[in-house]
Amino acid sequence: MSNKSLSYESLKTVLKHIKPNKRVQLASQIPSIRKVERIVPIHYNQLIFNDWSTTVDDTKYQLGVYQEYHNEEETPLSVQKHNSEGGYQQDIDEDGQFKRFDKAVPSEGDLVLWENDASEDETVWNDDWEKETKQDLEEMRASYPNPKGLIPYMMDKRKVALELYHRKKNGLPLPFTQHIRLTITSPEGVRIERINYEGKKLHEASKYLNSVLFGNRKQLMFTNFFAIPAYDAKLYLPAGFKIRVNHLQLNVEIMDKLKESGIISESSFPLNKLTMIANTDQAPLLLEHNFSKNAETLVIANTPFHGESWATVLENFENKHIIVKHSRRNHNDTDYLLIIRIWLQDGRPLGTKFSFGVMQISLVFTFLGLVRREFGATEIADRTLSIDMNNQTTKLIIYHEQAEPEIGDKLMLFVCGYEAKWFVRMKVVAASEV
Repeated sequence: MSNKSLSYESLKTVLKHIKPNKRVQLASQIPSIRKVERIVPIHYNQLIFNDWSTTVDDTKYQLGVYQEYHNEEETPLSVQKHNSEGGYQQDIDEDGQFKRFDKAVPSEGDLVLWENDASEDETVWNDDWEKETKQDLEEMRASYPNPKGLIPYMMDKRKVALELYHRKKNGLPLPFTQHIRLTITSPEGVRIERINYEGKKLHEASKYLNSVLFGNRKQLMFTNFFAIPAYDAKLYLPAGFKIRVNHLQLNVEIMDKLKESGIISESSFPLNKLTMIANTDQAPLLLEHNFSKNAETLVIANTPFHGESWATVLENFENKHIIVKHSRRNHNDTDYLLIIRIWLQDGRPLGTKFSFGVMQISLVFTFLGLVRREFGATEIADRTLSIDMNNQTTKLIIYHEQAEPEIGDKLMLFVCGYEAKWFVRMKVVAASEV
């Protein structure tokens, strides 16, 4: 068998067909291919960014501060909990106190999506704090003689803080050492790597990790799905990060910052699909942006308990398909009957669709019954209705489908606490098709 290395062009061809995570792994293990690997275009299925984690396709890279007690049996309950989850998602100083070391001026490539006063997140350890915390702990013990759920964790967290403050006051060493832990979770299992904590803080480790994954790419990167779930995230990206996106998912409050950052290539627009976490009060923001106005499919999640109906808001949108998918607002048939009335009155282009999600099939049947009575709809198939539109050449078809799992659903379920089981669909079709 020949031991000759692959030619330059052959290597480029091979790398093009290797999955992104494996490519990065190979490049880290074989220095001779790193330069070529950065030149070959790379395509991702999904990229999900949070402060201290990055998900690339089916692999999640998570950073956390791990505390290793000198006597493992003395590891407190609250510390065990955080360690089991990959470590604390916050920096910890030499006294064991939580700190915000990421308050420094952002470096090139960093994306700060929400400005806040980080000092408000920090507790000042002093004798007054000690007195208040001890009193708080005693009150919890009195109120919960048999603590359950999160109460033991909350009590233990206070005990740990008091113990660390005692050590700080008396010049005693910490009972643990700590390091940054990188937890890599993939279909192959879980792999753990350690990073020396003394020389690197969480935001620096995140910058390094994302630079290894995405830095110095010579060709425009492409991903099918790109998500930033949090509205207050800080992303530590390599300088020059730019990507073409097919489906974008984010909170409406960070649209301006994301647009200004320039990390989404202009070639992404108009987006094929945009999923927004928004409520009706934020509808003007959606209408201001080409992100949402021009997306072929606009998915709206996390609609409100109160406030104006989406029905009156959505009449100003011209997307080919609008989906109200994950709603925290009580189901209201009146909203959706109003949408039908507006469409019948004002018309809509051929192929336009509107969908809304519900949890129970009984709600679907009730709504279809209301449509029959309100608009004299004709049943053209089992639970499929047809209504003549005012131009005589198109009809509005109303039907239902069972929800199918889609990329990004788990993120929306986490944010919204609601998952649609069924969808009611409305679609404008040519009269000749019915």
